[in-house]
Amino acid sequence: MRGISLLELLVAMALGLIVVLAVMSVLVLGEANRRTTTGTNDMNQSGSFAATVIDRALRSAGAGFSQGYDWGVLGCKINASRTVGGSTTSVLPASAAFGAPFANLLGGASGAANLRVAPVLIDQGRSGGGSDILITMGGSAPLGDIPRLVRGTAGTQKLLLENTIGMQPADVLLLSAKNVTDCLVTQVDSSFAPPTGGTDTLPLGGTYYRGSAGSTTLDALAKSPDAYLTALGNADGDNLQLQMFGVGTDRILYREDLLNSAGSAVPEPMAEGVYALRALYGVDTTTVPDGVMDAWVLPAAGGAGATDYSIGAVMTTPDTMRRIVAVRASMLLRSTVYEKDLVADASYTLFADLPAAQRYTISLSNDDRHYRYRIVETIVPLRNLLMKQPAS
Repeated sequence: MRGISLLELLVAMALGLIVVLAVMSVLVLGEANRRTTTGTNDMNQSGSFAATVIDRALRSAGAGFSQGYDWGVLGCKINASRTVGGSTTSVLPASAAFGAPFANLLGGASGAANLRVAPVLIDQGRSGGGSDILITMGGSAPLGDIPRLVRGTAGTQKLLLENTIGMQPADVLLLSAKNVTDCLVTQVDSSFAPPTGGTDTLPLGGTYYRGSAGSTTLDALAKSPDAYLTALGNADGDNLQLQMFGVGTDRILYREDLLNSAGSAVPEPMAEGVYALRALYGVDTTTVPDGVMDAWVLPAAGGAGATDYSIGAVMTTPDTMRRIVAVRASMLLRSTVYEKDLVADASYTLFADLPAAQRYTISLSNDDRHYRYRIVETIVPLRNLLMKQPAS
């Protein structure tokens, strides 16, 4: 009835504060663990998705044209443009440097203008943070994965083939010729009706139609004695597979469609938290290639057997391309959660199981060490090269 004394009130308040502090400590610790767990899970999922995208692109590399090893397809300089609303834009060769993180591809604008056809290319250390740029090219499987012989022209914007079975309106095609540097991306006209019987005339037109290719023309290419037509995909089917991957300074993995099939050259973000991307070629070093991988080599000069595996040498040398039978890609992933204490090692090594010459060591700043990291790696055989034409 007399209430409580000041001393009793102070004791009760002290006990209450101790309980509150204990509960808050548990809550803070639990929230920190939740954020760390969520960030780690997001990092793992992002890494799995990025590895899946790269794996799928590599498995499609070379489809459609790798069998044309000695037919003028591999190593030809790509010429492509897009016409929309009466306005034609040159796509390849690039008239300026690509956007970030591909601005340094092949050394910049002058190098990018010389991009050639190859199943897979690695430009070492040319994207954000010193990561590699990975380029994959493939064609359309529904047409049999074999370039078709072109017999000539059949009038304006018409090619003469042995047959047009399997062709569809809006199919995007690559016209090339043996011993001719330039090759031309063109397209089947929308007026073409897939034949129910035999026909040998293929009309051209549409978004990707182009009448010249660098130092030559479509008519001259088609009339070459060894001209071939390769299916790249369908403009309406969203399956064109000339693309490149690179890491931005914002630690995001980007993809760019080299033919701008979506109508824009803006790189597309694919996965966040990719701190670094590096890749190696798996090569066949035997004197007479047998299709079996013998060594992993850097995408640089002075590789296995002193062969030059830098991007400029690979994309212009079909004999070197056909020695590349696999690709090994490794990514260092970083979580998005900044931890209060240092939680990461001072450095990470990619391809740690290989000799020192093939390893990549990535050193982290003290600020970077407040994040958690994972290494994700994938090895992909280039399956579309297994049936390529043997060397003479």
